[in-house]
Amino acid sequence: MPKRGLVFLQNVKPDSSDEFIIKHLFRYIPEIGPVVRIIIELEIFDIRICVLKFFNKNAGNNETRYRIKSKLKSGQVLQIFKACLDAFESKTYNHVLIFSASNDLNSINVEYNKRMSAYLMFLKRYYKDSRKSYIRQGTLYLNTFIQCPGDHIDQFKVFEFYSTFNERVRSQIEEENNQLI
Repeated sequence: MPKRGLVFLQNVKPDSSDEFIIKHLFRYIPEIGPVVRIIIELEIFDIRICVLKFFNKNAGNNETRYRIKSKLKSGQVLQIFKACLDAFESKTYNHVLIFSASNDLNSINVEYNKRMSAYLMFLKRYYKDSRKSYIRQGTLYLNTFIQCPGDHIDQFKVFEFYSTFNERVRSQIEEENNQLI
């Protein structure tokens, strides 16, 4: 029986096409319920930026793994969110957190997005870092989010990075939508 909980797997060095400095890989199996192996990736970039991604280990291939949804109960989803924050806190200090949730192709709803709402609610409720204030913003259309420490020294560069990140996500969504037509 595999160990449940959060387990650090390894550091991954970037390939020539990667922009990150290093990637930290974790495996998470929720404490309750059926065994679901979640892989959490923390990609570390210059100026203390961490891009968070996670996916079900046994779902999809390199191109589709972030888009495939698991049929998890809300308690397991909360455990996964908490594990992502624990991984982030264990490998970073005073870093900017950026994540992008996969969109449901051809069903983007700008006014309301369940996934983004869940992430925001979770951060407000469970991420209690009393040492500092944060600048938080997201785009519902792209399903991206940034949390930047209020005292981060390179905020202009951080939000420039986030803008470029959003453009890349927008291009990927448009490309995927065009493939469906």
